[in-house]
Amino acid sequence: AIRLPAFYVGVYEAVDDPSLNSIISWSTSNRSFIIWNPEEFHRRILSTSVQLLSPDYSTFLSSLKFYASLLYLQD
Repeated sequence: AIRLPAFYVGVYEAVDDPSLNSIISWSTSNRSFIIWNPEEFHRRILSTSVQLLSPDYSTFLSSLKFYASLLYLQD
């Protein structure tokens, strides 16, 4: 079994949680996600999730870019 980095798991769990759809959800294509409410995303998700590495929004975005580039390199 492939073990994914905790960051991937944390992002997936947040995006896939229907109770958070007003904050973060899948796009209509289900190939990307949208953060609808950055303030609530920071308060309710980033500040409480150890898997997302940092409670800081800009650090989250940097991590997202870093992990996305790893996915690109693996293809």
